[in-house]
Amino acid sequence: MTNRKHHIWGLLKTQLDKQSHKNSSIFSVNRGTGVNSSSVRSGSKNIKSVKKQIGAIYGFPEFVRLTLQPIAACAVMDIRKFFAPKVDAKAGPSANDSELSNETSQGVGSLLDMNIARKNLIPLDLPNIGEPINQIRLRQYPREKDRSFRAEWYDRFKWLIYSVVRDAAYCYPCMQFEPHSSKETSFTIKGFRFWKRALDQRGFPRHEKCVTHIQAMQKWNEKIRRDNMNLAVSTLACKRPLEQNRYYVKSIAEIIQFIAVNELALRGEYNLDEHIEESLFIRLFQYTLKKDKELADCYLKIPKNACYTSPEIQNEVIDILTETVRENICSDIKSGDVKYFTLLEDGTQDKNQRKNISIGIRYVKNGEVRESLLAITTTVKLDAATFTEKTLDILDANGLDQNNMLSQCYDGASVMSGKRGGVAARIESALQKKVPYVHCFNHRLHLVVIRVVSDIVILRLFFEQCITFHEFFQHPKVHHIYEGKNIGRLLEQRWTGHLAVTKVIRNNFQKILQALEKIPHEKFDGDTIAKSLGLYAIMKKIEFRFALVLSHKILSLLECANNALESRKTSLKDAVVITKIAVEEIRQLRNESKYLEILNQALDLLPETDETEECRVPKRKRKRITKEDYLFTDYLPSTSTNCENDLKRQYMETIDLLLAEFEKRFDDNDELITAISSIDQFDLEKLQYLSTLGIPLPSQEELTVVKKYLSNKGVKEQDILQALYNQREAVNESYKLYATVAVFGCSTAVNESSFSTLTRINRPQRYSMSQQRMANLVYLAFEKI
Repeated sequence: MTNRKHHIWGLLKTQLDKQSHKNSSIFSVNRGTGVNSSSVRSGSKNIKSVKKQIGAIYGFPEFVRLTLQPIAACAVMDIRKFFAPKVDAKAGPSANDSELSNETSQGVGSLLDMNIARKNLIPLDLPNIGEPINQIRLRQYPREKDRSFRAEWYDRFKWLIYSVVRDAAYCYPCMQFEPHSSKETSFTIKGFRFWKRALDQRGFPRHEKCVTHIQAMQKWNEKIRRDNMNLAVSTLACKRPLEQNRYYVKSIAEIIQFIAVNELALRGEYNLDEHIEESLFIRLFQYTLKKDKELADCYLKIPKNACYTSPEIQNEVIDILTETVRENICSDIKSGDVKYFTLLEDGTQDKNQRKNISIGIRYVKNGEVRESLLAITTTVKLDAATFTEKTLDILDANGLDQNNMLSQCYDGASVMSGKRGGVAARIESALQKKVPYVHCFNHRLHLVVIRVVSDIVILRLFFEQCITFHEFFQHPKVHHIYEGKNIGRLLEQRWTGHLAVTKVIRNNFQKILQALEKIPHEKFDGDTIAKSLGLYAIMKKIEFRFALVLSHKILSLLECANNALESRKTSLKDAVVITKIAVEEIRQLRNESKYLEILNQALDLLPETDETEECRVPKRKRKRITKEDYLFTDYLPSTSTNCENDLKRQYMETIDLLLAEFEKRFDDNDELITAISSIDQFDLEKLQYLSTLGIPLPSQEELTVVKKYLSNKGVKEQDILQALYNQREAVNESYKLYATVAVFGCSTAVNESSFSTLTRINRPQRYSMSQQRMANLVYLAFEKI
């Protein structure tokens, strides 16, 4: 480390001594480095040259940057004193000269020393020269004597910036344009921390009246104007080279965007023999060079050490694209038709054992309901405290007002729904307001299906046998004989996998039987032949076929409700209606005719089998009365060998259990659902519960007018929101009410979809990818920019 320091000082000394004169140095630098007026004038170029050499060797470590920055600053300050009125040499050095000598020798020396006092440096979290303003917003700022910096000051003082490192306020334009002219160093170097006087005449208002601040503001405004009109000096002087450079960088960004949106890998394997990276990004870039002559011309002119194709540049471009998309989404949320939004959140663990949190937002913009992904973040734990902290921090970081949160929608896990320690309860406690929690309707439907499948014996055995079918037909030789569609595996997280398997088996029933019949006559081992004979016998049993037809009927019916609930347009009001329709359809299945219809469909799958004749639509027969006829066996496992009675009993049990589970799982939020369901009636009394959530209600007279208008126009229920949006100037309060009701979400499908995207991107070949890069790629692929 010592040798590196000496080498750096040698580079500094060599570059600065080239321009210095032996007898005319203004100040001396530690280790004998001299600087004069000519060196000051060319100091910027010299320092840049030194930076390149040092950066090429050491990669710009932080201490090098901190060392070079103060030298440039001191050079600018001392050149003004160099042109100050000269003093008679006979009079000897004045007090000011001694102060200057002490200041330059001690100040510069101490800044160049690695053990410098950090309080004299500008904090690293503030913008450098040329960087845009960054007003840091925190949920809670450090407090000292019960006082702290406040984020609302940004709205009044547009020039204000805050340093977390120093816990101090600074003036952005003064630091950018008048860093050494301002006499108020508390706003350029030291930082303002006197929060008690921040808003009086000794604080921010006083600084605004400062001459240097006014000049800095004029320069800042002029820079903004020139940048917006492409009239910057650098742009006018080098217009053609700048256009080429921008076109080149834009093309690089577009290639990365294309790969990210299509969920492809940018990098590939490194060819050790040819010392090149064989990646999709490089190959696509080379292909684009062949097709785009302008891009190829740019590529020939740029330095070969600045091709902007390195992994670091890729990450930077991905970061910029992600932040741009996120900023646009947050801008739409803030400028929505109503200020309210619904929080959608879920968590999962990926194959790298990293715990991921997906945060979505539901809002209304331009008369249209939208659900967008706000962020995907990684955490150490998936407990309620971590969920709550991460959620509130992300909302703050994106400038979303937490008080505008209208509702929260999660799954039914205790971490999320716990009445005391769950995320929903913690967020209500943190915001100190009522924020209704809505259990995801898709998750409820999943719980209903899983309960029925696991509790009804005939269905449980059927799906266990489906797993065996899947495993058996994955055998390569068996799969070669089988001519039907591939039998997938069941998914524990999603019941739609059960429906997919059921459809495949029913639609390919005869082809599966034919394959099982061929196996004993082919060259297979004894174990495979035995399994094929067993599966063939299972398929010929009426219980298997009845369970197949019954599960297909019920799951197909619920699939319509599930697809409707997964739609981003579906609101809580729509979900309630969809659920009621599903329950009514299931209730209509509980009768003799529906049972016989399903039984006959099961028998028709294998009409030539003799053993099923007794189960076909039965005729009334007189039978002897025995003691078994007096036993009550409706809710006990049946030991009867009578096919008809056993199948009918389990059929009725299935329907009853479905209805009972629906009533149990979907019976909550009575007041909220009652109020939302009555929105189409435009009855003010039924909507009063919404006022307890802080939602303003229109007058009954306006609601009456809106009701008559929609009735006369014949507007359909699904088009009411857009119709009121077109007439929002006349019925603004009614439109805002209807839009607010549409904000209430019913599903976390947007989070589940983001996790599906995560699974597709995070393939085994990409496990070494950093979490930040993975999260950004998932975000870009999901939003499809």
